[in-house]
Amino acid sequence: MAGILKNTRSELSPRPGGLSFEEIFSPGKQTKPAPVSPTVAKWIKAFEDTVTAVLRVRNAPRVEAERVAFANTVTAFLDANRPNTEPTRCAHCGLSERPNDLRPMGGGVRHSWVHSDCWEAWSKHRRARAIEALAAMGIVSP
Repeated sequence: MAGILKNTRSELSPRPGGLSFEEIFSPGKQTKPAPVSPTVAKWIKAFEDTVTAVLRVRNAPRVEAERVAFANTVTAFLDANRPNTEPTRCAHCGLSERPNDLRPMGGGVRHSWVHSDCWEAWSKHRRARAIEALAAMGIVSP
């Protein structure tokens, strides 16, 4: 289990000027509200901009617009925080390559390499962690 947590912590890597995963999830560390970092402000603005766009384009009720915006924000957060792992180790289980079994996830120069039978658990875990991180920023599903 420790290996899984170690590997997945890199998914929510620190961003310049923003909070790291550990800073977001360190309970009791702060006694007064922290100022909103540029990274947090960026995610809040992206969510609010998407809500506004959905309201305008789809003429949908506010709750539906927030649902769509939340789903889009989770996806964008996952894309922005994709770990770049070694092509010889699974990002989920940490085991080395089995013949022709590691698959690259992602695009561009950053890839997470995952065994085909680890992908579903890896994906669910990343998504849950992304939702936790967004919730810590005040972005939640309606």
